[in-house]
Amino acid sequence: VSCSCQANANCNRYFNNKSLSDAVIRCGGREFPIHRLVLCSHSDYFTKQLDGPWKESSERVVEITDFDASLVEAMIYFAYHLNYDVPNGSSAMLFNAGMYQMADKYAMSTLKTYAQGEFSTSIENEWQGLDFAEAISLVYASTPPCDRGLRDIVVSASFDNLDSLMVRDEFKSELASNADFSVDIIQFQMEKYESQQCHTCRRRMTQKRRTNMFL
Repeated sequence: VSCSCQANANCNRYFNNKSLSDAVIRCGGREFPIHRLVLCSHSDYFTKQLDGPWKESSERVVEITDFDASLVEAMIYFAYHLNYDVPNGSSAMLFNAGMYQMADKYAMSTLKTYAQGEFSTSIENEWQGLDFAEAISLVYASTPPCDRGLRDIVVSASFDNLDSLMVRDEFKSELASNADFSVDIIQFQMEKYESQQCHTCRRRMTQKRRTNMFL
């Protein structure tokens, strides 16, 4: 399914508008009217759900139970506006990480890229916050090792601010309990160290490693 209104500014006036709506998303006791042409232009997942041999397709209703309604609303808002806002009182780091996770699950590549950028900005601005460790935990719990989109961001921010973070109990606890994160920090540190060495030093280091392989 393609949707020319994806790039049409007039498309946003149909957000949360029952006019011409032909499907509904339900989440957390709320109902969001949607237009299949708009949502499906962003997501193969919803295309299959709403245009295939499924119950959701015949009833034009999609139930979402594994994400908060605020995230679902932001996802739908993005389909019409190509951006979203973090709700008042919410952690931007956690909200953007949740949006990234949801975009990945529902195969919304444009939203995933946008959420990654928003997450990077929120980490840069808010890494000093008490929920930074929680953001790290969420990132590693919600993404596989091969998906480096958010992992590299929290690793880089952690390394760059390690002196400040290591005096915080919640960060040290996350470092101790999250093996993948700890390994990534060590790997990042090694790569940083090697990139700062002169060419001759790196060559000697490589030769030493090759020699050690045969010992």
